[in-house]
Amino acid sequence: MNLIGAKHFWATLAVGLCMLSASAAQASTIVTKSYNLGSMAQPMAVNVYRPDGTPPEEGWPALYLLHGLGGNQNDWIGAGNLQSTLDALIAEGTVKPMLVVMPAAGNNWYVNTRPLGGKDDVEAAITLELRRKIEVDFPVRADKAGRAIAGLSMGGAGALRLGIGHADLYSSIAALSPAIWENVPFEDLDKPPEDIDLIIDSTYFHWADQDTLTTGVDLPPAGPHFSGAFGEPFDPRRFNAENVFTLLANALRKQQTLPQALARRHRALSNADGRCRSYCLPHL
Repeated sequence: MNLIGAKHFWATLAVGLCMLSASAAQASTIVTKSYNLGSMAQPMAVNVYRPDGTPPEEGWPALYLLHGLGGNQNDWIGAGNLQSTLDALIAEGTVKPMLVVMPAAGNNWYVNTRPLGGKDDVEAAITLELRRKIEVDFPVRADKAGRAIAGLSMGGAGALRLGIGHADLYSSIAALSPAIWENVPFEDLDKPPEDIDLIIDSTYFHWADQDTLTTGVDLPPAGPHFSGAFGEPFDPRRFNAENVFTLLANALRKQQTLPQALARRHRALSNADGRCRSYCLPHL
């Protein structure tokens, strides 16, 4: 079993984060950090779950846990009940002690936006600079087998992007309701954002009659939803280049070894490329 890579762990964590155990004994500390990173315009706020006790000689495994749209470093602790849940799971021996890193990444979808005139390169920040800071400041493993990445919604999409795009860094990925969409078809790449939105309105899940539900391509919303992460106005080519399905197709074409993955299905996975369905596990 690698790191925290068993399906049982992710299923337990996903359920546990929704069910606070009020009787759990305190077995950890939340460490607040602020890192000045060259890839970010402002210091990156980070919460770190540090388990009590002496770390193993090789260090604790590290889980990078990403927030959703409109969130920050506090979401998994406040809304997610992460500390109490992990304290209980560690105390009962369900999971081994681990360090959990929760960065505040804004709303730029965990991509590098400076090539488009943006302020932050969050992909570079998390996979390179923040990782190195954490490995200096905390007793964690610094090998691929000792590192995983996970997230919810926008963070789930980010976990898939970063985990697949940097498969040399992560042994496991967990994407909880990842906010992912199919690539914009070639014939629609030059259409303005408002025309792409019209396609979405006309093709995605409609009742033809009382007994017939029709489906179509699940395209990304081309309005302000992405906060300029894929260009302003929305650039379909940029989106496709950064999209998880493109990264996955490229990795499979190169026959790269990919991290173990668990994805609790978001709507886009129902229509996604068959190669992704063979990689992402079904909804539990």
